[in-house]
Amino acid sequence: WEERYGEVPSGAVLLVETGWSDKYTNPADYYGSSLDTKDPDMNYTQWASEISFPGLAAELAAELVNSYYIVGVGIDTASLDAGKAETFPVHFTLQTQNKYGLENLCCLDKVPESGA
Repeated sequence: WEERYGEVPSGAVLLVETGWSDKYTNPADYYGSSLDTKDPDMNYTQWASEISFPGLAAELAAELVNSYYIVGVGIDTASLDAGKAETFPVHFTLQTQNKYGLENLCCLDKVPESGA
């Protein structure tokens, strides 16, 4: 991105488009679990152990807050951390550095790559 557009501007928000938002209308695909999230008797622990979707790596989150003056990060999945995360390192890294996180974003394919 920087080779194409230059330095990340101070105060920028980094938005990550994985294409996952296309699955939003189908919870089984979006969360990567076959359990029905609308079932009042759903076993949340089992659901949490099954979910699977992309997220940011902890190392990337650390690099972003240590090397750039960003104010936040957003992603088009259910969480900034990958679905299998148990300790939520991306959330922890961003929050301890006073950066906000946006999740479940859609239509990022319509947002300009720079300058929005």
